[in-house]
This record gives sequence, C-alpha cells and structure tokens, in this order.
Amino acid sequence: MTRLSSLLLFCMLVACVLPAVGATQMPYGSFITRPVSDINDLAQLIREDRVTAQRFADFYGISNDAFADYIEKYGKEITVSKSASYLQYFIDHGGIVKKHHKIVRAGSKILVINGTPVMDLRCGNPMVRSLPTIIEKVEPIVQETPAPEQPAVVLEPEVLQEPPPPAPEPVVQVLSEQPMEYPTAIASNPVPKELAWLLPGLLGLGTLGGGGETAVPEPTGLMTLGLSGAGFVILCYRRHRSRATKSS
Repeated sequence: MTRLSSLLLFCMLVACVLPAVGATQMPYGSFITRPVSDINDLAQLIREDRVTAQRFADFYGISNDAFADYIEKYGKEITVSKSASYLQYFIDHGGIVKKHHKIVRAGSKILVINGTPVMDLRCGNPMVRSLPTIIEKVEPIVQETPAPEQPAVVLEPEVLQEPPPPAPEPVVQVLSEQPMEYPTAIASNPVPKELAWLLPGLLGLGTLGGGGETAVPEPTGLMTLGLSGAGFVILCYRRHRSRATKSS
C-alpha cells in the first residue's frame, strides 16, 4: 500500500513538472507557445493554437486566419548577419504587453514584410505595432482597340451589255428568171428529128444569158450543149449512110 501511494505521488509530480519543463523551452514573454521552424509552421500554429491566435488578434486587431494568410503571402524569412538591438513587444507575468529593446544575436531568424522587420521567429515577439501596408501592383488593363471599320464597298450596278447586232446575211443575188422564148418557126412547124437533139442545147444557151448582165457560163449548160451537138452529128451521119446504102 505504501509503494502504491509512492508510485501515484511520483506520477502526479511528473505530470505537473512536464508542462513546466515545456513552458521553460520558450523565452520569457514569448507570443507563441512552441518553437516554429519557418513561416508556414508559424501560420499553422496561429490557425490551430487558440492562445497564440488570441495574442496576435489582441495585438494587431486581426483574426487568426487573416493574419496567417498575410504572413504566408507577404512574409519573408531572413537570417540576421550580425547582432543588433531591435524594439520588441513581449508579455509579462500579468499578461500585459510591454516593449523593450532586445539584442538579436547573429544567426537568428526574423520575419520581414515589405523590407520591414516584423517578428522574431525564435519567440514570435512582434517588432512593430502595426503591420506594413501592402500595395499590390495591379496590371493595367489593356483594352484592345477595335480595328477601324472598313468602308463598305459599294458595288456599282452591273451594266448589261447589249449583244452585238447579228451579222448581215450575205446578199445572194438571184437572177430573175425570164420566161423562155422559143422561135416562132419552132412553135408553128413540126420540129425535124435532127433538130430535136439540138433543142436541149438551145435551151442551155438560153440560160447562159443573164438578162442584160455579163453572162457567166454554167458547166451544166455547156455539157448539155455538147451532148446535143454530138447527138445531132451522129443522127445526121446515120441518115446520110442509110441514103447512100439505098442509092447503091
């Protein structure tokens, strides 16, 4: 029973001592409750830890999410190259925020926004009372100038060209046909058999004349005249031969 009581007492002491040991890891007057490795870790702590978020909300008058987004977007982590004294705000034992000048050792990391030291990342203590104002550069809106309207093309009405007049038909001079005039002797007296062969030729000769104009010989008329003359000669020859035979 005595051993059990001693073990319980030891466990109670350990439970009470561990938070105190954890609390002593942070410097006196720190705004954050645990060490942070970088800016993203600090933003996560502000979003998740109510105590840390409330301290920054009371100091800057900004919500935890807005402050976390602000330092993530605009914050830059730099390492101090040489030791220097900086103004810092801290929390005393009564929870009152006070300020003092503190020497930041070379190699310490601080949060810088827009070229201004804002926070000591080792303890989270602010170095300014108000956050730097960020003026974001707004790209000018380039309005596209509409292309000038092209003047409307006025099409002139198409002039229909009249087709050229048809070429005049070649004038064919038709020789007036004159009635055939036959000799009176041929019309009244019977035509001898020999002269019958000459009749087509005589008719052909009648067509050679053009009614007062210059006569143009036609092949058909000439051929008819030749055949008629040949027939006339043959007929006369036969008749003469038959007479010679009868007389002998």
